[in-house]
Amino acid sequence: MCTKITLSTLILSAFASSVCQAEPGYFLLGVSGGYAARSSNVSATVTYTNPAAQFATIPPSNVIEDYDDNGPTYGVFAGYQARCENWLLGGELSVDFEKIDELHPFAFSDVGAANGTNGLGWNGSFKYKRDYSIGFSLRMGYEFESLMLFVPPVYLPYLRAGVEMSKDTLEATYQGNNVVYPFSTSSTYRKWPYRFFAGAGCEFPILNPHASIRFEYLYHSSGQTVETQSSIIDNGIVNPTFNTAMDPIIQSVKIALVWNLN
Repeated sequence: MCTKITLSTLILSAFASSVCQAEPGYFLLGVSGGYAARSSNVSATVTYTNPAAQFATIPPSNVIEDYDDNGPTYGVFAGYQARCENWLLGGELSVDFEKIDELHPFAFSDVGAANGTNGLGWNGSFKYKRDYSIGFSLRMGYEFESLMLFVPPVYLPYLRAGVEMSKDTLEATYQGNNVVYPFSTSSTYRKWPYRFFAGAGCEFPILNPHASIRFEYLYHSSGQTVETQSSIIDNGIVNPTFNTAMDPIIQSVKIALVWNLN
């Protein structure tokens, strides 16, 4: 990540000095806040690894549940950018946090129970939590002069694209029928998946000549799948093993305050 940032800074510095000598590059700092919506499906599979005779013919059973979560997002960022006439090119490093960690219950039956033969029903729940994400992105925009009332004299629409990593946690719990099969299991898995993100926004100057405000939309791809697995050891009666997998996408809208160090 440091190599990428250093290389990007050198490229932007060269851009500023060779092409835009009258407008040298400069650093910036900022804070952001907004709203994020996460959507995906959870894939839950149960396999009887050492079944008794009545379960011997039951194949692995899978259920897919769609879900949506939403909540606040906030973060900080720093970057370097350069201007060439009305064009702007910049690179930014960001750290973002999300408060989206709802518990989602669901229920399903294995293939045997669903067909009306020997089988079991299961109650499950899952929670997907993202502690924080670290991203690096490039931003390119073009500054226009405004002739409209109630609009700042200049505004800068831009596009953004980058890559990020995040600390994600998937928790899953499964419980059998308390009368027929009073056993349960739970598992937790943490992973640092990476993904790509892209979006668009618009930046306006405010009050102080060094300050500006941004309005931005971002789409974060699903990236790598996060999986967790657990088993119930019941002395060879059924011995179920559960596998839970998720790869959510996120869409966010943000407002950011920027301080340009020029």
